[in-house]
Amino acid sequence: MSTDHLPEVPRAAAGGSTLRRIAEFWPVWVGLGVSLMVGLLLQSAHHSRSVAAQKRQLELQAQSMRDRLQTQGALTFSPTTGLATLVQVDGTLSRERFERLIERSRTLVPFIRSVVASPDDIARYVYPLQGNERVVNLDYRSVPAQWAQIQQAKEQKAPRLFAPVKLVQGGTGVIQRTPVFVRANAAAPEQYWGVLSVVADLESFIAASGVAQDAQLEVALFSDAALTTPAALIWGQWSSGAEAGVTAAVDLPGAQWVLRVRPRSGWSDAGAAPEALAVWTGGGLVSLLLGLLVRQSQRLRRGNRELSREMTRTRSVQSALESSQAESLAARDRLQAVLDAATEVAIISTDLEGRVTVFNRGAEHMLGYTAQEVMGKSPGLWHVGSEISAAAQALHRPPAAAPSGFEVFARLAQDAEPRTWTYVTKDARNLPVSLALSTVRATDGTALGFLGIARDLSAQKRAEAELRQLTEELESRVEERTEALRAAMQTLQQAQEGLARAEKLAALGSLVAGVAHELNTPIGNCLITASTLQEHTRTIHTAAADGTMRKSAFDAYLNDMHQGADILLRGLTNAAELVQHFKQLAVDQTSEQRRTFLLGSVVEDVVSLSKAAWKGTAHQIEIAVEMPTPLDSYPGALGRVLSNLMQNALLHGLDGVDQGRFRVWAREMDANTIEVRVEDNGAGMTEEVRRRAFDPFFTTKLGKGGSGLGLNIVYNTVTGVLGGTIEVHSRPGGGTQFVLRLPYKAPSFTPAASP
Repeated sequence: MSTDHLPEVPRAAAGGSTLRRIAEFWPVWVGLGVSLMVGLLLQSAHHSRSVAAQKRQLELQAQSMRDRLQTQGALTFSPTTGLATLVQVDGTLSRERFERLIERSRTLVPFIRSVVASPDDIARYVYPLQGNERVVNLDYRSVPAQWAQIQQAKEQKAPRLFAPVKLVQGGTGVIQRTPVFVRANAAAPEQYWGVLSVVADLESFIAASGVAQDAQLEVALFSDAALTTPAALIWGQWSSGAEAGVTAAVDLPGAQWVLRVRPRSGWSDAGAAPEALAVWTGGGLVSLLLGLLVRQSQRLRRGNRELSREMTRTRSVQSALESSQAESLAARDRLQAVLDAATEVAIISTDLEGRVTVFNRGAEHMLGYTAQEVMGKSPGLWHVGSEISAAAQALHRPPAAAPSGFEVFARLAQDAEPRTWTYVTKDARNLPVSLALSTVRATDGTALGFLGIARDLSAQKRAEAELRQLTEELESRVEERTEALRAAMQTLQQAQEGLARAEKLAALGSLVAGVAHELNTPIGNCLITASTLQEHTRTIHTAAADGTMRKSAFDAYLNDMHQGADILLRGLTNAAELVQHFKQLAVDQTSEQRRTFLLGSVVEDVVSLSKAAWKGTAHQIEIAVEMPTPLDSYPGALGRVLSNLMQNALLHGLDGVDQGRFRVWAREMDANTIEVRVEDNGAGMTEEVRRRAFDPFFTTKLGKGGSGLGLNIVYNTVTGVLGGTIEVHSRPGGGTQFVLRLPYKAPSFTPAASP
């Protein structure tokens, strides 16, 4: 039935009441927001601690690799040191002594490709000679690339290391150039004797150092960025855009390389922080309880208004509500008292040897010792020995020896995770505490000592017991009110279903009015034409009976008859089409009949029968629906959706727009789904309105023809009967677009019986 005759004031009052009821839930939204924010902060801190621990572990691995590289470098290029010393002592070098010394070195370092002694920069001695015959008597001045290396070593008067170098024999090598300077006597100036060169296989050198790629780590060696900008890759693979990882400087005879190590898949996720989960869980439970209390309060107030005639029962409900509120306030006061029972934290700092250096007032209050009594002593004074032993066993990693004494606390400070301990006070009382240990470092990363922050858990234990009791009491009250809430929800659901049926019948009434308006024009034209033809026929009949009819008059009569017949045919055809559209759409609108139909046919029916409401505007209606594949669905439900969207566009979207555009178009997404877009270029929506567009009873035209159920019915029909999804995109001044994604074959649906 129509809703036009309903008074405006009650409708406005109902909408305002709905907004007030929603606003009364503000404690729930505040609680959820605060718990979410605190949980996110705790989760971020948990992740940062995990990444820092991983970096520390990776730095230890990089330092181990660096030490092995430096040791292997010193061993590999040691022949040049011996040869240089021999030349400086003797002033010359014989082939026999050269080959004997290098042969012993190659026994220790088999991957040395060759060693060359070059007096006056000419390769005189080469070992091994086999495979290196072309090097003998080679004048380096004739090879620009190698001459540049020798010049660099001579200028610095120190060994220089060059890598990577493509070797003529194949593979990649590393070359050390060592210039040799000699003196004729102690007082004579240094004179350049020549250069010693060692060529080693780069891959074998790296492998002998124990540095290798693996599935977890990405390892690479670079030249010193201070000498070559940017740093050149010497060995390994390194993608520039990934995680920076850790670096370590590798000091080799003649060069300083940079070792870089990083995890291949990035820093591992630390998982959910227990503190964040606890905050989120606690916040959710508190918000749930607050929501139930607010909901209960709303129900009681609504019951007071609806049952005003039963004054005795009203007073009873009022008393119960006041009692419930008093109990809630008392429970909140008890919870606040439990939280206020927490004591101050104890902050204790030690040096690297475990001697106490800082002992704050919180520690004095907690343990009963004064700062003067414990300064310079070990924290073991107030710890339980069995707990220290248990922690040492947990940290033990065979075959290494188990930590003991203060070393246990130093090891625990590496992960900085809070742990539960038992403190023994000066008067021999046991206190459960949560202790977080960390390492105090200088700005350059040097460890200065250790810091411990302890929080007394005694009050927390008592609070947990009281909280469990409070939770049990609240659960009992919730169970007592569950039945009453269920009855209220059932009544509200029945009211919503009645309003939805009224909205559906109102849409059908509007459709009938539109069809009547559209039929009025063609039928009126036909009536005028028929009356005119009847008059002309009577005139011709009289002239024929009197014998005064002329041929020209008869020809004019026939011409008028022909034109009149055309007008009658067009008018009646238009009326028949409108009636046919109305019959099909009326059947579909009033029954949930499932059938196979073309999408374009339903769209055209809806648009044709809705044009009456659009005739008095300058808006344009565009249809672009070319879907040859039929749908197996509910045309009535789809028609209601499109009618409501057209009415919403006219009433809200294009209100105040002189020449607007309303467009319906569709496309096939895949073999099972189609997409229908209904859009206008009207005023659009704010973000707040867009988010609440599908809420029941929400309208921006309250008291001006808007019921607040149109888009809610659209949403329920699309997601329920039609088995699809719907979303809305809009911005102020940018129009509105509804996107429907529907299956070709709708799910089975059994309509509910009317009450």
